[in-house]
Amino acid sequence: MIIRNISIRSLLIMTSLVLVLLLSLLTLVYMDASRRVVRHSELLAERSKLNIGFLSLQNNFHSLSPEEKPGELSDLLQQIHHLEEQIRVVISHEISSRDERVTRKAEQILSLLENFERTLRINNDTDRVSNMQARTDMDLLGAFMEELNLALSEAEENARKRRNLQMGLSMALGIFILANYLIIFTMNLTRAF
Repeated sequence: MIIRNISIRSLLIMTSLVLVLLLSLLTLVYMDASRRVVRHSELLAERSKLNIGFLSLQNNFHSLSPEEKPGELSDLLQQIHHLEEQIRVVISHEISSRDERVTRKAEQILSLLENFERTLRINNDTDRVSNMQARTDMDLLGAFMEELNLALSEAEENARKRRNLQMGLSMALGIFILANYLIIFTMNLTRAF
């Protein structure tokens, strides 16, 4: 066997190199997991902004007065555009862009927001049919936002499970390689003496 002919000093140097390489690999895996945790917290922050924006839109819509106040309607339309931007930010995120269900729900919400905006622009204070359509659109938006939140929760949970699995497997593999290498090293070291 070739290992028997290697000096003790060379065995120690090889062991040190293997340990450094193994620790470097584990450090890279840990850094990747840390990056994913940061991405996850960014998604949570964007998701909370989206929910706050939607709740604000809902409140402002329901408090829209029957008198003609152009400022209220323009504020509402501005909130719709802001909500559309927030949805695009959320679905462009690394975690949510991988999940087809999240993407599909977000596209449906964007479509509903366009319909809602169109209905609000058409809506005259005397037109009760378009007013009822706007309320129906708002109710649909609420239902789809709940489904989007559920889909985002599932996507976040799946990402967390993948990250934990990756960390567990890399640690187990690292410990297994280190233990085997140390066993072989000690056996060859005792033979050398």
